[in-house]
Amino acid sequence: MEKGYEKTYQWVKGLLKQCDFSDSAKRLGLKQVAEHTVLLDFFDRTYQITKDAIELIEQKTAWPVDSEEYEYNLKSVLGYYVLSDANIEPAYEYSVLWHFSGGVFRESSSWLSMLNNTFSETFGNRYEPFKAIMDTYGMDYEEGSRSGKYIWNYRLLPKLPIKWVFYEGDEEYPSKLQILYDNHALKIFNFEQLSVLHGSIFTLLVALGKNQRSTGTRTIDGSVI
Repeated sequence: MEKGYEKTYQWVKGLLKQCDFSDSAKRLGLKQVAEHTVLLDFFDRTYQITKDAIELIEQKTAWPVDSEEYEYNLKSVLGYYVLSDANIEPAYEYSVLWHFSGGVFRESSSWLSMLNNTFSETFGNRYEPFKAIMDTYGMDYEEGSRSGKYIWNYRLLPKLPIKWVFYEGDEEYPSKLQILYDNHALKIFNFEQLSVLHGSIFTLLVALGKNQRSTGTRTIDGSVI
C-alpha cells in the first residue's frame, strides 16, 4: 500500500508537470539549467527539480538520516517551494513556527515539545557540538551573550532566511533551540508545508548531533566534542 508521504510526493510531481519553470526561477531565486529543470540547494545538498522528479544530485557531506519518509517529505517540500506563486523579497523580521499557525499551535503543543525534547536529549547542556554543526554548514554567527544565548543566521532557501537561537543549558536545564522564520514564510508555504520543513530541519540536526556523540568531532583547537 502506498504510504501517505509517497502519495504527497506523487501529488507534487503531478503539479510540477504544469509548472512554468522559467517564471518560478525568476521569482524564487532558482538556478535554471534547462527549460524544465531548476536546481535548489538545501544545506549542503543540491536537488534537481524537473517536471518528472525531484532528485538529489550532489551532497558534500554524508547525512546520518536513514529514513525513507524523511527523504520523501523533504523532496515534497522543495517541490512546493518551486511551485509557490510568491513574488517577494524577505522581510528580515522573524517569528517562531507557531506564530504562523493562526492560534492553532502553541509552543507547548505535543509535536513541538517532542522536537524540543529530542533536541535537548541529544545536545544536553553542550554548546560546542551545536556550534560545530553551524560552522560545518556555513551559518553566519550574529551574536552571543553571557546568559548562554547564541544567534545564527542562514539562508535556508533563496527567499527564506532563518535565524537559529540556541539557549545553552546548565546543570538544571538542558539546551534549547528556536528556529525563527522570515515573516514572509507563509507567502511561500502554507502552514502544513512549513511545519514539515521545520520537522525536517530538527530531524537533521538531531541526527547530526547523535552522530557527533558516537564518532567524536574535533573542534578547531583539536579537542574532541
